[in-house]
Amino acid sequence: MHISMHEHKNKPYNILIIIAHFIMTLNFLFLNIRSLPTHKPLFTALLSEEHINTFILNETHLTPKLQCKIAGYTLIRFDNELPALRANGGVAIAFSPHIAFRQYTPQIQNLPEHFILTLYYKQKSITTAAIYVRPVQPIPLDFLTYISNNFRFYIIMADINIHSRSDRAKMTFGTSSLSKL
Repeated sequence: MHISMHEHKNKPYNILIIIAHFIMTLNFLFLNIRSLPTHKPLFTALLSEEHINTFILNETHLTPKLQCKIAGYTLIRFDNELPALRANGGVAIAFSPHIAFRQYTPQIQNLPEHFILTLYYKQKSITTAAIYVRPVQPIPLDFLTYISNNFRFYIIMADINIHSRSDRAKMTFGTSSLSKL
């Protein structure tokens, strides 16, 4: 099923979504949700309506104390663990129980909220990664390099807050990391 962005404009929600259909017959939803607790009812309705079997979220705004489950999905989340900050940041991935996974932990220091998982479905696999980088944190180029050097097929969702960085940081990021990928 393919849904164009034009069709989404008529839906009763105002959340930017991109649905990518992969040859593995996985339906991916990538979403900067800007607070899963606030948007959970709308989000669960979207999952049901669009028959999504894998989703990746940035800016979940979940903290370790906050319980959150989504019926019918295995949810793996990496919350903001800095108690001095308000609930912000965070990444999560969820998939149907029919999908197996393997999690990776790169030996890279000072990585913010992130994950790297390989999903296995119908004898195929794809690696998925997400990272949330606050405006004050350095851009983790080693994270992107690790993924590109270690996995053949991958999808990365990153919220690196490039809009709040200096012109030099933007230029450095664009020339040093994206050109390597």
